[in-house]
This record gives sequence, C-alpha cells and structure tokens, in this order.
Amino acid sequence: MTSFGGLLFMILCAGFIGIIVILEAGPVYSVFMAGIRGESLTPLQWVWLVGSFSLVLLLCVLATVLPMRWGERRLS
Repeated sequence: MTSFGGLLFMILCAGFIGIIVILEAGPVYSVFMAGIRGESLTPLQWVWLVGSFSLVLLLCVLATVLPMRWGERRLS
C-alpha cells in the first residue's frame, strides 16, 4: 500500500524521466547516425544538441534545488 504523496512522487518521477528522454532522443540519434555515416553534424544539429542538453541540465538542477528549498522552508 502507498500513500497519496508516495503515488504522486512516483508519477512525477516517471514524467520527469519521460521529459528527459524525449529531450535527449533526437540529438543523440543525430550524433549516432552521423557517427555511423562518417559525417559531421550540421550547425543546426549542433544548436539542437547544445540547446537540448542545456535544457536537460537546467531541469535536473531545478529538480534538485527547488524541492530542497521547499523542504527547508517547511522544516523552519
């Protein structure tokens, strides 16, 4: 048995992982296929790659820092 908070946590975690996979799937596929074909990435693909990974990094930092701050406030 699980509580409402535990269930909400699991749903949010699954959604977070899904968003990360969606953001990284396209650029990783482009890098992989360019490597197999022996081609280099186009400037647009580089922008897509850097933008996508930067957004993933930002989301991961926010997913770590924000809950810690909220928890610290609740404990105070």
